[in-house]
Amino acid sequence: MDGEPVDFRKTVPPRYASNVFGLPEKAMVFTNSERSLSWCKRRWFYQEGLGLQTTGSAAMSFGSCVHTAMEAVFNYWKAADKPVPKKWITAEPGKKLDCFLCKGSDPECLVCEGQNLCPYSLALEYMESQWPEDEWEEQAQRLHDVIRGYFHRYGAGPMRDFRVVDVEKAIAFPVLDPRTGKPFESVVNLVRMQSIGGFPQTWRIARAGEESISEQVTMPWYQCCRMDAVLEHRKTGDVWVHEFKTSANPTTYGRDLHLDTQIPGYIRALQYAVSQGYLGGNRRVVGYQWDVLGSRKHTKPKILASGKVSTAKNARIASWHWIQALSDPTVIGSLYTDDEIRVLKERAVELRETVDTSLYHREFGTFSEELGLRYAAELYTAAKRFSKMRNNAAAVDPNNDLQVSEHFPRTAVCRIQGHGCSYKSTCLNDTLEARQLYENRTPLFWVTAETAPKKQSAKESYQCPF
Repeated sequence: MDGEPVDFRKTVPPRYASNVFGLPEKAMVFTNSERSLSWCKRRWFYQEGLGLQTTGSAAMSFGSCVHTAMEAVFNYWKAADKPVPKKWITAEPGKKLDCFLCKGSDPECLVCEGQNLCPYSLALEYMESQWPEDEWEEQAQRLHDVIRGYFHRYGAGPMRDFRVVDVEKAIAFPVLDPRTGKPFESVVNLVRMQSIGGFPQTWRIARAGEESISEQVTMPWYQCCRMDAVLEHRKTGDVWVHEFKTSANPTTYGRDLHLDTQIPGYIRALQYAVSQGYLGGNRRVVGYQWDVLGSRKHTKPKILASGKVSTAKNARIASWHWIQALSDPTVIGSLYTDDEIRVLKERAVELRETVDTSLYHREFGTFSEELGLRYAAELYTAAKRFSKMRNNAAAVDPNNDLQVSEHFPRTAVCRIQGHGCSYKSTCLNDTLEARQLYENRTPLFWVTAETAPKKQSAKESYQCPF
């Protein structure tokens, strides 16, 4: 940079405003989500190059509601290390219950942050802000069934062999050259800003066409991630990554997570954090566990005109819904013989083994040194690619379609089953008017000495554990 060197005091990645363990005061940051975004370079250009902010899909919004509840549940297990209150499991759809942990309005409460609401109630509050009012009742029932079903499937927790030691842990770790072990650095284009995110006197990452107004600084590259929970084995003290997801097809989604780069990145992040003293250091990072919660509407037992419950084999009913129906005297009553009731109860065992396992999918896995080496090489390659893409984005004329297409060609990942893209309409007809329909995405930025007090930099003595 020309003139006096800038005294950077804080790196602020989008969605990681504070408390990112291991993140230095001056670093270039990318996430696993950005890696997925860049499967199509044009899609990456719209979000990162132009800073166009999109709204999530209905499926993503529902997943966020479930995540809100699960985060509160795991925070309860972290704080109390005992089963959640029975009332949380038996609550009726749409009914809001108290937190039961803080028994009031404690702003420091891990579960409710002073709102005095149980996990389902917190998720319901979030849902009411996201969904049209005429859909609340139906979605509240679906949300209730998904969260309540988790407890029926796995119990009120916490797990017998593991305790929850952290929730929503954000960690940044350096990208290393897999051959030399040295941190990867590159020149980054920055633009001076007066205010971002409440911080005056900041620098932000340059966007499309801003090369002429930007200044260059060399920065090390870090990957930033936030894991849903960190588990500790009660006997060995070993550390595990835990993730919870939602999917319309939990079994397939859970199986394919083995192919995703997210979990290897989280393992590497946790290893780095432990090497820097997280949880006291001297811990083994052993593996991962994930829970995939089915997001589909739960099917309930159908009562026939005769008053009996339907036994159709194609009805995929969770065992607890079946058992609840059989416990209703108005359903059973005097319509069945003792032998017929016995057969109905035996059906619950069948449903537990077939339907329940398709609604909720849990897997454990360990992480090998070979996978770690592969991930390190891939991450290094990704960082070099993003460095080039960032510089290309700053250099191109964002209104020159030929320039944009040359450096950011389209890849039709939106045509792959299960994939989508929020920029389809703009991609088909890219105009200034189309771009104006999006909100402005908060960029990666850096706080300088004029704003933030000096903080101790992250240790630079990290050695690749693989």
